[in-house]
Amino acid sequence: IDNWLYLAGISHACHKRLPIAEVAIADFYLPQVSLYIEFWGSENDPSYLKSKMHKKTLYQEHNLDVVELEEGDLKTLDEFLSRQLRRFGLEC
Repeated sequence: IDNWLYLAGISHACHKRLPIAEVAIADFYLPQVSLYIEFWGSENDPSYLKSKMHKKTLYQEHNLDVVELEEGDLKTLDEFLSRQLRRFGLEC
């Protein structure tokens, strides 16, 4: 994802803290459109799943825009991210 954003010429930060009181870190942040990107890993780990659900709630409660990717989305990353980022006004 990081390489894809770099090659697409999209300015981004990795491991960016969310602008909320609680400490939570996004995988990626795109400052030009105030958009976060999360890549969700394995849901086989109950503690990871709990953390994921909590983080999703934080995004919703604080009205933060986020694009979420799952493992299967990596197979069509170019198409998936291009489509998602267009929704926020970024052309890739």
